[in-house]
Amino acid sequence: MRLSSLLSPKLISCPLASADKEPALREMVKRLCGVAQQDIEADIMNAVGAREKFGSFTMGHGVAFPHARTDRVGRVWVVLGTHPKGVAFGPGPDGLARVVVLFVIPKTHAASYLQTLAAFSTLFKNPNHVEEVATASNAEEIWDYIDGTGVRVREATFVKDLMGPHAGTIRAKALLKEGLEVLVASGADVVPVVDEAGNYVGGLTPRAVVRKGIHTYLSYAGSPAVLSTQAPFEDFLKHHGDLPVSSVIDPGVPSLQEETTLLEATMTLTRVGRNSAIVLRQGKPVGLLRMGDVVRRAIVTRMG
Repeated sequence: MRLSSLLSPKLISCPLASADKEPALREMVKRLCGVAQQDIEADIMNAVGAREKFGSFTMGHGVAFPHARTDRVGRVWVVLGTHPKGVAFGPGPDGLARVVVLFVIPKTHAASYLQTLAAFSTLFKNPNHVEEVATASNAEEIWDYIDGTGVRVREATFVKDLMGPHAGTIRAKALLKEGLEVLVASGADVVPVVDEAGNYVGGLTPRAVVRKGIHTYLSYAGSPAVLSTQAPFEDFLKHHGDLPVSSVIDPGVPSLQEETTLLEATMTLTRVGRNSAIVLRQGKPVGLLRMGDVVRRAIVTRMG
C-alpha cells in the first residue's frame, strides 16, 4: 500500500495558521473531524494532550509525530501539516517542526500505527524530502510529492496467514483421561477445550496436568519430601482420570483472533511467556500459532 493512499489533500494543512503547538494541533484535528464527519474534536484533543504530557515525539530534521489513541475512531487517521518557520514542539531551534504528522489511532490498531509510522519515518529520514514537503505551496503539491516518492506502508501479516492446525478439540465435560489421550497422540503442547456448542473455553496442557498432579499429591502427602519415593503423577491419573477436563484447564493459554496482526500476536506471546496460542474464529478454535513459526517466517523473509 502506497503511503500516499493514507492521505488526501483534504487531510493536509499547508500552511498551518499557528506556530504554537496546541492551536496547530487543534487546526489539524478540526480538519480530520471534517473529513471523517464526526464531532470528536474534544476527545481527540484530550487524547493528544495526554500523550504530549510524556514528551513530544520528534525525529529531528524538523519533523514531529504527535499521536492520540481513542476508541472514537475505527481506523488509523493521518493528518499532515506544515509551517514555514516551524511549530514549537520543544524548546529552542531543535524543537521546531516544519512538518507535523498527526496520527489518530484506535486503541486496538497498534500494529497498523507502527507500520504507518515506520513508513513516514523512512520518508522523512531523507532531509530532501522534508525540505520539499515543508516548502510546498499547497496541499495538492505535497500529496503529489509524497505519492511520487513511492514509499509504501508494509503490508501486515495476520495470524491466519501463519497459523497451523490444532491437535483437535476436547469437550470440557470429557474425562481427563480422554484429554490426555489426545495430548499424547498428537504430541501437542496444548489442546483446545470447547463447550457443547464448540466455543473455546480454554486449553489443556501437560503443564496444567503436572501442576494439578503435584498439588493433589502434596495435599495428600503433606510434605514434598515423599516425592523421592512415590510416583505422584501416576497416582493422580490412576485416581483422578475421571475428572472433567474443565477442572484442569490451563488459565495461562493465550487465544488470538485470526485477524490479529503477527506483530500483535508476537507481543502477546512474549508478554505472557508462552510459545503457542489458540487461534479463534467467531469464538471457535481454528488453528494454532507457534512462536517457532513466527521465527521461521522472519528468517525466510529476511533471506528472501
